[in-house]
Amino acid sequence: MGLLSGLGFGVADLCLGMMSTGEATGGLLIAGTVAAAIALLCLLARSGDPGTAADASASRLALPRPVRAGVLLAVGAGLLDAIGHMGYVHAATRGSMGVAAALVGLFPAVSVLLAVLILRERVRGGQCAGLATAGVGVIAVSV
Repeated sequence: MGLLSGLGFGVADLCLGMMSTGEATGGLLIAGTVAAAIALLCLLARSGDPGTAADASASRLALPRPVRAGVLLAVGAGLLDAIGHMGYVHAATRGSMGVAAALVGLFPAVSVLLAVLILRERVRGGQCAGLATAGVGVIAVSV
């Protein structure tokens, strides 16, 4: 699944890099708008069976608090993803797409570093080797 998702991200980034800035930004805007609308519909979903008259008159969300928090977190992540994609489009259309694609491909390293910093996860030897190799790759691509 990791290889398949990597292939999907790579092809998507390649297609974004081949578009003009306006086309890519428009496509990202549409995709982000649809995702935000779906998240909003999830947040505004009401229970189909209110149960009591008091519940029927209350305009509470049907989703439990942790689910609402998760949806809001997902919306925030989506916004950051859209900003990242727009930055990629800008870099790929203004500079070298090879460099931009290589740097964008390092996003899993950012996830690992955030997991270490925020979730206090431990990095194993293989992960350390991968992060070091990625760092060397960034230096090699930027030279």
